[in-house]
Amino acid sequence: MVKSRLSQQLGNITASSLLSAGANSQANYTTTVNRYKGPSGYIWFLTILHGRWFRLWGFADTRAYVPTEMQQYTLGDPLVLLNVARYTIDAFLSAPVRLLVYDTEDGGTIIQWDRPCTLQVLPGAPAAAYLACKASDDQLNMLVNYIAFG
Repeated sequence: MVKSRLSQQLGNITASSLLSAGANSQANYTTTVNRYKGPSGYIWFLTILHGRWFRLWGFADTRAYVPTEMQQYTLGDPLVLLNVARYTIDAFLSAPVRLLVYDTEDGGTIIQWDRPCTLQVLPGAPAAAYLACKASDDQLNMLVNYIAFG
């Protein structure tokens, strides 16, 4: 249920397609980004199926629960990132952000995520960077709440 709601909230494009589609002007880039955003305002760039390869290294023999359905989603909104990056170039280091979604042994689902402000605004950055980044944190928190609770 969580993964289904997540995929419904995200637009989908590869990063290279995004770069080539609108790289000739700010207006074209903005139009391209907005066209590929999902209802959440995010673009889904990549999924890594960690659960599928995790067991190959013998972790299946452990007594600890090893989720077989563990997926890392890479997602972002390049235009929100630009609002932060105008105050600190450090924002580019940890963008786009990631969500990790995995099933628990008892049939539940856990969602873990990067908090953009924690990663993109390093100590010593101007206060304006924190204010700009707060919108990114709020947007991601809204997405996580939606996919978790509907």
